[in-house]
Amino acid sequence: MLSKGQNAVGRLARQQYRNSSLLPQMYLSSGRDGIQETFRYHHLLERLSAQRSIALTRLQAATKAVHTLSLDAQRSQDRAQHWAAQQWAIKLAVDRELKRIQALTANLTDNQGQFV
Repeated sequence: MLSKGQNAVGRLARQQYRNSSLLPQMYLSSGRDGIQETFRYHHLLERLSAQRSIALTRLQAATKAVHTLSLDAQRSQDRAQHWAAQQWAIKLAVDRELKRIQALTANLTDNQGQFV
């Protein structure tokens, strides 16, 4: 989404560069239809400006969406790491308890082991 907006802005810049070979003052000085050409040039610049504004708005929205997604992904990763740490702590506690019970049962005589 972000790259589409960047591509659109680049495309508009290239179009503006290609279409702006003569300045409005040069049209006026050319005499014939100079004023009309100047107004066409002005209209073209207004259209390009509007298109650029729309592309910029889309690019800003895409940037905001990417930022929001990035924050959501970071929160999810933080939760997953917290959960993994909790699971690791539980596993260690269970392992310690198992070793304690194994040590107790290892010391039982055969007679005592029958009742466990």
